[in-house]
Amino acid sequence: MNKFLYSVFVFEISLCVLFGYLSLIWEEKQKNIYTYIFVEIKEGNRFVKFIINTMTFFVLYANMIPISLYVVLEIIKSIQGLLISYDEEIYDASIDKRANCRTTQLIEELGQVEFIFSDKTGTLTQNSMILKQIYVNGKVYGNKIDSPIGTKFSINGDLRVGKKLSSILPEDQTDKKKIEHFLYILTVCHDIFPEEDDIGEIIYQGSSPDEVSLVKGAALLGFRYKSKIKGELTIENEINGTERHFEIKMMLPFDSYRKRMSVIVYNKEEKKYELFIKGADSIMNKIIKFQKNEKDEVRRINSILSHKGLRILMIAKKTLKEEEVKTYLNRYKIVKNNKDELDKLYNSIEKNVKFCGTSAIEDKLQDGVPETINTLIACNIHIWLLTGDKVDTSLEIAKSSNLINDNMFLIFLTYDGGSIEEKLRKLKNEFNIPSNKQLKHINLNEITQKIHRRQGGKDMSIIIDGIALDEIFSSDSLSLLFFNLAVVAKSVLCCRMNPSQKSKIVKLVKNYGKWVTLAIGDGVNDVPMIMEAHIGIGIQGKEGSQAVRAADVSIGQFRFLD
Repeated sequence: MNKFLYSVFVFEISLCVLFGYLSLIWEEKQKNIYTYIFVEIKEGNRFVKFIINTMTFFVLYANMIPISLYVVLEIIKSIQGLLISYDEEIYDASIDKRANCRTTQLIEELGQVEFIFSDKTGTLTQNSMILKQIYVNGKVYGNKIDSPIGTKFSINGDLRVGKKLSSILPEDQTDKKKIEHFLYILTVCHDIFPEEDDIGEIIYQGSSPDEVSLVKGAALLGFRYKSKIKGELTIENEINGTERHFEIKMMLPFDSYRKRMSVIVYNKEEKKYELFIKGADSIMNKIIKFQKNEKDEVRRINSILSHKGLRILMIAKKTLKEEEVKTYLNRYKIVKNNKDELDKLYNSIEKNVKFCGTSAIEDKLQDGVPETINTLIACNIHIWLLTGDKVDTSLEIAKSSNLINDNMFLIFLTYDGGSIEEKLRKLKNEFNIPSNKQLKHINLNEITQKIHRRQGGKDMSIIIDGIALDEIFSSDSLSLLFFNLAVVAKSVLCCRMNPSQKSKIVKLVKNYGKWVTLAIGDGVNDVPMIMEAHIGIGIQGKEGSQAVRAADVSIGQFRFLD
């Protein structure tokens, strides 16, 4: 309710209170004259009579102020908002948080939602990440369980890494050296701070669950990130009892556009400068200088790991000269406030790096996600999953969450060097989907049913990546063409996306129709799409509170949408 509405309401109440009091005085003075009208007022009933008179005038003057109905509706909405906040069925006991309804203006629209745009990590998944497998020097570790998961010097129950690191056999020395380099990068290339708890155990504090899982995984394998003092990191090798010290000279932070992060360090023991870098394979493949026949094998292994639903990060490094580092640092001081120049500087540093290995992280689904998505799809709600992960990883998560099921046929619009426009026109003609900018005269359910019957009882699901979307967003005609196809799909999976693309997808749906849209996410990368949608839902997760603060309603888990 705005200030004007409050003013009108206060005026009406004040008028009724005044007339209620005046009527009470008048009745007391005239009761002996108009005995047939008034009932005798006892001393103890004066206040009750005053309340009755006031409420009588409130009813009488309600018609004088037409907005009074709006006042009642706003009061009802406020009560509904409180009921949402105190609903025990959407109370998350795991984090001891209730739902929080921050606005009362959108409550009635919650039941009119036709499009849901959802993040993946931390929204559909638990954001409790575990380092499950690594690929170093042509070998995959973590796919052979020799001991209980969590055993010291093992990864996913695989003891081979620990055995390699402690081996003195000549044939194991190359693997040993490569694994050591890989684990040192995991323990140094991050933005995590170690803290000791009351019993002396080290707890790693960081904004990125991915980084925390990598540091914890390295610690389990015997490379423990021990301390950070004035930019100097101490790494303990628990296998041979030695320590190494790395002085951070410059950090090149991760963002959703670069999709990588790196650090320039001075290795005090080896007395040399090094660049450590990790990032998404789509970016890293372009800046790594692979050895002969190495690139194809790396891609094959990464594809295998991705098909298991694991999140892939490629790890690399290169040695720097002292003069190079000084030049970079001086250049950084000049351009640090100029984003374009800063990006150029980062790109000049992060090139021709040497491949060291791949990490594969598991992030399990939240409880109830498959059932919730199944229910929403059954209610003819279109669900679009918007994620920054690669296609293979996202596809496995989509299948396990019921976003894509056996009753769907898949259409891939991922970039492969061909024309996206030709693909879209061919599909549009194949399924006989009419063109209409506002889709006012199109029965979406009817078209969906036709496709369903034509494909032998299967519904359409579309998979598209960020590169293809960039081409689509560059043209209004392409955007309309894509929308006419995507709007009749039961689900859409958008991969390799950045935050601006997420908001553009939501805006696309809003521009070409009058549907109510809902966006749900848990991190700062999801804020643009949450702000763009009609209704924004924030998940109270592990990636800060930016999404919650930007949202209209905050909840603890995705299944509470059901």
